[in-house]
Amino acid sequence: KKAEAAKKRAPTKEAEPADTKVPTVIEQPLDENNDTDAYPVQRIIDRHALWAAGIGLVPMPFVDMVALTALQIRMLSALARHYDVHFSENAGRAMIASLSSSVGAQAVSRGAVGSVLKSVPILGWVAGLFIMPVAAGALTYAVGRVFAQHFASGGTFLTADAEAFKKSFKDQYHRGLAFFGQRQSDS
Repeated sequence: KKAEAAKKRAPTKEAEPADTKVPTVIEQPLDENNDTDAYPVQRIIDRHALWAAGIGLVPMPFVDMVALTALQIRMLSALARHYDVHFSENAGRAMIASLSSSVGAQAVSRGAVGSVLKSVPILGWVAGLFIMPVAAGALTYAVGRVFAQHFASGGTFLTADAEAFKKSFKDQYHRGLAFFGQRQSDS
């Protein structure tokens, strides 16, 4: 009887609504070895990258940047928890700042200009709506991918080296830009 009762309580695939699936930002697996751990990790990254794009729509200048950093810290915390790595908010903030600057002045200025533009009534808000969601989503995606790969290889916040991450971060940032730019033009 207990086994039958447990079967009745167990969720089935049919009971799960189809729209709860988070769209995948980049269809490339996190680990080329088809690690079974890749799907939940990619879901964490995708969900936060999409939220970051939404934060880019906040109409108040610089509030979006503060909220974006908080979201990225939250994502790093979730990734650290998933990989059972001790989370350090200070180290996470420092790495985010270092990695963000590694994509160059163009990317950093894209986010800052998008945020500042929001202070110009109407025209600035419209321009900011086209710049900030893409930049915020791409940066968050890149941060998540780089840290997920680092944690998957046994790394921690203490062993994280921004210099070593920079090339991979740039590649992931450009992949994120391509995805969010395409999504925005589809809208």
